[in-house]
Amino acid sequence: MCLGGCSWVADDPGPTPAQVKRAPPRDWVTEIRAAASTAPSEVEVTPLFDPAVADLRAKAQAAEHARNFAEAAAQLEQASAFRDDDPDLLQWRAEIELQRRKWRAAATFSQQSLEIGPRIGTLCVRSWLTIEAVRTELGDAAGARSARAQLKSCAVPALIRM
Repeated sequence: MCLGGCSWVADDPGPTPAQVKRAPPRDWVTEIRAAASTAPSEVEVTPLFDPAVADLRAKAQAAEHARNFAEAAAQLEQASAFRDDDPDLLQWRAEIELQRRKWRAAATFSQQSLEIGPRIGTLCVRSWLTIEAVRTELGDAAGARSARAQLKSCAVPALIRM
């Protein structure tokens, strides 16, 4: 029985392919940064503040916040011209490339960050999670698992003092 304004459709074919929307792309960067913020490490190594790139970092952060990833990448590229040895800048560039869906560039920047960075703490976690994300997006499940397994190397336990 149908009450007030309903109608019966005997054979509902469902949505047409044009009506079916693709799932939104995965927000890897939010996931990576959230996981890194809760990473179990008692030691954190951060690069020294460099006033020469502070303005470029601020511009990159504003561009990223506005979801203007091309501009953020441009600002970080300029900052890297001053500080090509800054693992934090390299990892940030990797995360921007993830946002831009440029998987191989993201992996390259994360790998460079790992090579010159401290290999402990949140920066290490962010780098390995970025590599995991890239491998996942490229369909390399074994490589993604391998990258995930590297996370334990980023943690430094607290010293026991007696």
